[in-house]
Amino acid sequence: MIIDNARAHPFMRWFRSNSVTLEEITPYSPDVNLIEQIWSLMKAILHKYYPKAFLMKGPKNEIREAIEVAVTFCWEL
Repeated sequence: MIIDNARAHPFMRWFRSNSVTLEEITPYSPDVNLIEQIWSLMKAILHKYYPKAFLMKGPKNEIREAIEVAVTFCWEL
């Protein structure tokens, strides 16, 4: 199994306890990872147009719907 060297790999304990051989590589740099750049841009746009989105409270379904509207709006800019 090839994994990056991220701190919080969710299956690390399971891999080791089940004798899975791990080949660790260096963590991917956000500078060269396209999806990290896209999410960084989306986060900046969300902060600009929805500055209080990260403070939402209430029923999960309402928060999920509000986030969906906000992300769709920002993605379509």
